[in-house]
Amino acid sequence: MATLEELGGLDPAAQGTILDKLASHEMAGIVGDKRDLNRRRLKFGANLKMLKQPASIVDSFKQAAMDTTWLVIAISAIVSGVMGWIVVGYGGLIEGIAIILTGLLIICVTTLADYL
Repeated sequence: MATLEELGGLDPAAQGTILDKLASHEMAGIVGDKRDLNRRRLKFGANLKMLKQPASIVDSFKQAAMDTTWLVIAISAIVSGVMGWIVVGYGGLIEGIAIILTGLLIICVTTLADYL
C-alpha cells in the first residue's frame, strides 16, 4: 500500500493520482472504444512488439551448414569417397560426391525455407 500512496493513491477527487497517470476511471476502468484507444495511443504510444530483423540468406545458409548433423554427414561422405576411390576406383569417388551434393541440396532447401 505504501507504493500505491507514493504513486498518488486512488482518491478520485485528488489530482495526480495513479488513475490520472493511467488515464483510467475509478469505476469504469478503460473504456476501450476507438476514441479512447486512439487517445491512449497518442498519450502512451503504440503497444507493438518489436520484430527482430531476419537473418540474411548467407547467414541462414551458414547456420544450416554448421549444424552438427551436416558436419558429420560431410565428413562421412569425404571418408566414403576417398575409401571408395581407393577400393573401387572412380565409381566409389562418385558416391562420396553424390552424398555431398545431396547434403548441399538439403541445406539449400532448409535455407530457403528459413529465409522465406
